[in-house]
Amino acid sequence: MKWDSVLVVDDDKAFCALMASHLHRHGYEVESCHNAVDALEVLRAKGPFQVMVTDISMPGMSGIELLRAARRVDPNLEVIIITAAGSLESAIAAMREDGAFDYLLKPLDMMSALSLSVGRAMTHRRLNSEREALRAHLFTEVERLRTLAANVGEAVIIADANGMLTLVNPPALRLLERPIQEGLEMFTNLPQPLVEHVSRWQAEGSHQTATTELPWPNGTVLKVSLLPVRAADKTPNGWVMIIRGAR
Repeated sequence: MKWDSVLVVDDDKAFCALMASHLHRHGYEVESCHNAVDALEVLRAKGPFQVMVTDISMPGMSGIELLRAARRVDPNLEVIIITAAGSLESAIAAMREDGAFDYLLKPLDMMSALSLSVGRAMTHRRLNSEREALRAHLFTEVERLRTLAANVGEAVIIADANGMLTLVNPPALRLLERPIQEGLEMFTNLPQPLVEHVSRWQAEGSHQTATTELPWPNGTVLKVSLLPVRAADKTPNGWVMIIRGAR
């Protein structure tokens, strides 16, 4: 996906050309249109664009109506509204209610304000895209772990860096003989001996895999292994607990 594409829309042809030229000089790939209908056609035919800059007051379809229609074409499109002082209230409402990224007052005293706003919008969209990709990757990994954990005989419990339980497999439920709900904190959901064991391990640094035997209230002994989970940058990102009956 290209991260430098901008669509500029303004019925003032001279001002539209000025904005497009300025953005082009700053390294952006720019398409321009002089009405909302043409802009929607360009979005469909040449998109996705990262940012759309549109005048708020245009004949026929206004910039606000264009924003709403464009979001139906591309829900992730960042939109910057160009408005005269008399339409400022509408531009602010577009940010609050319709998700416009920014607004700029027309005429632009400093054209650099346009490229700065577009640059911020580009960064915002890229970060959102990366976050969504990471969320999808994590979901896939959790589902893969869930499938693996459901098909092993050992009890497996996984938590994130905040201590929220993300996976509890069926053998863990059977072994611990109590309901344990994913999505809740370990402190309120796990048996107290396991909570204390995790807390001690974390207090000691939680950098290495640790295995210990824990006496259980029913008179048995459980062998509990804790494995650290790390993010791509090596920072702690949770833990995996494997529980076996020792004797």
